[in-house]
Amino acid sequence: MRSFLFTIIIINLFIQYGFSQDLDEETLKVWWQKDIEKDSIPGIGLERVYQELIKDRTGEEVIVAVLDTKLDIDHEDLKGQIWVNNDEIPNNGIDDDDNGYIDDVHGWNFLGNSKGEDILYQFSEFMRVINEYQARFENKSLETLNDDEKKLYLKYQKAKKEFETKKKQALEEKLSSDSLTMEYYAGKDALKKYLEEGYTSEQLDSLGKKDTSLTKFTNLFKDIVAYNISEDDIKYSSNSFKERLNRDLNLSYDETALREDNVSDFSDSIYGNPVIKGEVPFEHSILVSGPLAAKRNNSKGLEGFSNQIKIMPIVMIPTGAHHDKDLFMALKYAVDNGAQIINMSWGKDYSLYEEYVFEAMKYAEKNDVLLVMSSGNDNLDIDKTLHFPRDYNENGTVIKTIIKSSANTKRIDSTLVAEFSNFGRKNVDVFAPGKEIYTTDSNNTYRFGEGTSYTVPLVSGTAALLKSFFPKLTAIELKEIILSSSTRLDILVKRPGDEEDASLVPFSSLSRTGGILNAYSAFKKASELSE
Repeated sequence: MRSFLFTIIIINLFIQYGFSQDLDEETLKVWWQKDIEKDSIPGIGLERVYQELIKDRTGEEVIVAVLDTKLDIDHEDLKGQIWVNNDEIPNNGIDDDDNGYIDDVHGWNFLGNSKGEDILYQFSEFMRVINEYQARFENKSLETLNDDEKKLYLKYQKAKKEFETKKKQALEEKLSSDSLTMEYYAGKDALKKYLEEGYTSEQLDSLGKKDTSLTKFTNLFKDIVAYNISEDDIKYSSNSFKERLNRDLNLSYDETALREDNVSDFSDSIYGNPVIKGEVPFEHSILVSGPLAAKRNNSKGLEGFSNQIKIMPIVMIPTGAHHDKDLFMALKYAVDNGAQIINMSWGKDYSLYEEYVFEAMKYAEKNDVLLVMSSGNDNLDIDKTLHFPRDYNENGTVIKTIIKSSANTKRIDSTLVAEFSNFGRKNVDVFAPGKEIYTTDSNNTYRFGEGTSYTVPLVSGTAALLKSFFPKLTAIELKEIILSSSTRLDILVKRPGDEEDASLVPFSSLSRTGGILNAYSAFKKASELSE
């Protein structure tokens, strides 16, 4: 039986290389742009938009803010696609446009400080909830609290339970990793008597048959050879589990050590630095930016929605959960600096300062800015499980310029819904391709990826394309067109998270529209409305 570590490595390899037996390699790279009516592939019809509707026309420039990690703005397929603040003179140490942010030529980094250091790791939000309320509720019981305190107490208890579960899991994973590491080095030592390093599967298979005492080692290294796992991979995995216990699940760890602001003071607004490119613990912004805005017709990588889309990179996502304050400031920055659409390919299960985030999203709505969010990758019904940010608050106020998307696959059958995707009849608006998506990666490379994160740039890109050619459309109208033009499929599908033998459910029951994003139909509808 393979260890947990090997399971993770194998899953990540499938995510990275996007194995598929159904489509040839070139079609697989562009399947999400195909048309369900014309090509019998549940893409969004972007190719058809250009072939039949846009042709050689050119729209107006549209600014899409990507709130995410740092971004490789020099990638060969994104050159010319990055927003430029023309009112700011680069690197002169002066706030030329008087917006409060010095040298913000391409965007802003809310995770940096004045010394050029970056916050790379932050807590999950449940850790912050525990630290926030532990002193207040640790020795209290529900019966002694008023109604407002009861809500906070229950949130604290839920976070505490999650912490205990995650810590137990991390300890088990560390033991598994330590065991694997020991077996790796023991096997390496045992095999050097018979084979030189650089083993082949055939050599290992032959040796295991000759000497059965070595079988467990030869089997281990056959897996290592098959999945191209290096010694550095083994060391990295082992260290990552240690770090998780020492940092991510250590309530005493100071996640704010590098910050030059107070995360609970929302009036303390000017912090960070203008460095939006650089090394990050995990690549994310570059992955979602490719489908959105990769240069068209440059014979490189992939083609995004339009050369008229300009990405405004705003850095606020680390490893771990974002702070609500960083989101609040990022939203305000995006709106104040001209973004018409905001791409938010992430989320979290708790929110300490939800009222401030809601305020910032209302500010975006007031300024006619469309917000596009992912539903999450936990195969949960988010009508029953909270997922933040939300488009409504406890008072019943709803923000009308938010779209939340989930992920579909390239198959029109019971596996249409990606197995990892969250869903919800009330809280998910529409599905979009989110598995085996070919995209940009750092240093002029490309890769396949999956997740509801990838659905967001497809919705954002569709909205930006409509706004480019029909600039008078409001954010509310963009949302209405995108949702009403989605492709409804009357089929039964596996609901994410259900057991293998569970009954199939109608696809229409998993989102508000019961449909898949359709850029072709949306463009036609926008054209008709504009006329």
